[in-house]
Amino acid sequence: MDRCEFGKRLKAVRSNVLKMSQGELANELGVIQPLVSRLENGLGGTIELLFEIVTYFYQKGYPAYCLFYKDFNIEDFKVVSQTKLPKKIAANVSDGVSELKGFLTAALENAK
Repeated sequence: MDRCEFGKRLKAVRSNVLKMSQGELANELGVIQPLVSRLENGLGGTIELLFEIVTYFYQKGYPAYCLFYKDFNIEDFKVVSQTKLPKKIAANVSDGVSELKGFLTAALENAK
């Protein structure tokens, strides 16, 4: 999957599942709307923004991992998302994503 494909998937989930505008999603993520637009248009983004998106989906009970499936289908995401994660599991996933973010950020810094 390349950046353009990821952007298409993110846009599909944002508009068809979350029923949000780019601005609304940006507000939820604590970023500005042009960053969401750039990501959706395949122009790139930051690893931090990706982590924010994954964390947001998990906190809301959505299976962020579905975005990365080779054979992604928005209908599968909708079906799976109807079964929300219990809050305790969502919190644990969020903690795990935060740890992964710290690890990858450190690895990127060490690679410079």
